Amino acid sequence: MKLRTLTNSIRIRLRKSELISLQQEKVIEEKVSFPSGPVFSYALAISSSADQLQATYENHQMRISIPESIARQWMITNEVGINADIPLPNGEALSILIEKDFPCNDREDEDKSDTFWELVSEDTNPKAC
Repeated sequence: MKLRTLTNSIRIRLRKSELISLQQEKVIEEKVSFPSGPVFSYALAISSSADQLQATYENHQMRISIPESIARQWMITNEVGINADIPLPNGEALSILIEKDFPCNDREDEDKSDTFWELVSEDTNPKAC
């Protein structure tokens, strides 16, 4: 699972095998350890109780929850992404984008077998990985 962040923006990309794990386990998680001891983790979960995309940050973990009905539709179709803007208390919004991972054309040595290469069309830009 790939994570990209920018000011008030979170982008997560999943490979095929990760999408299968998410379908089966209802949650997938990645961890980043730091030399001083703390571990940052981020998780993507399917929620049966949520009615919209949700984001939380507690105990060094960022968790994005997708409503079950939205997740199911996204996982079984050629739909590439799920996105939402979640209002923040300061009047701004947290932008979230969850996507199926495409192969990158400019990374020739990358193993592309676990990406959604079959969804790449003339309209998509795999170079912008």
